[in-house]
Amino acid sequence: MTVFHLILTYFLLESASPLKRTGQTNVTAEPGQNITLPCGSAGDRGVIAVEWRRTDLDSDYVLLYRDQQLDPEHQHPSYQNRVDLQNRPIKDDLSLVLENVTADDGGSYECRIQRGTDREKRSVLRSAPVCTVHLDVALPPPPGNMDGSTDESKDPQSHQHLGLVFPVLTTALIIGGLMWKSHVKSLPVNEADVEEGRL
Repeated sequence: MTVFHLILTYFLLESASPLKRTGQTNVTAEPGQNITLPCGSAGDRGVIAVEWRRTDLDSDYVLLYRDQQLDPEHQHPSYQNRVDLQNRPIKDDLSLVLENVTADDGGSYECRIQRGTDREKRSVLRSAPVCTVHLDVALPPPPGNMDGSTDESKDPQSHQHLGLVFPVLTTALIIGGLMWKSHVKSLPVNEADVEEGRL
């Protein structure tokens, strides 16, 4: 077989593949949101199982769908009752729906599929990932600043205390001045100082 035939065969096989492997997709979310981690079309080519896994979790998976139902047997506890497939039964979309996102959900997720009639019961699909999605969970802005900045000079509420500072300071100066004047008047006056013009 020539090099030309090998290259042609490769491109024909790739173009016939219902799932194209693409680069990593990035998704950003805030805690509390419901989000979808996208994964391309599976076509209708005998997909019998879908597994979503986070790359930094050991043996537990995020979601395993097989035998036309979710399999919670080895699902990581933090994802129980918070994940589902975008479409069930599997038709054309393998996207993962993640509800009530938490800061701990951040990381890289991989989707793997199993085709055919292989009924081997295992919790880990050994096929190559069909898609990879990185989830970045951004913390919401701190409360009190309307624009999300941490610069207090932009927050009108941070200047409320200035309205009280001026009257309090003015009152303190007046009282202090009156007390000083009263103190000076109570001092004994020396006649020699008065004659020399010091007082």
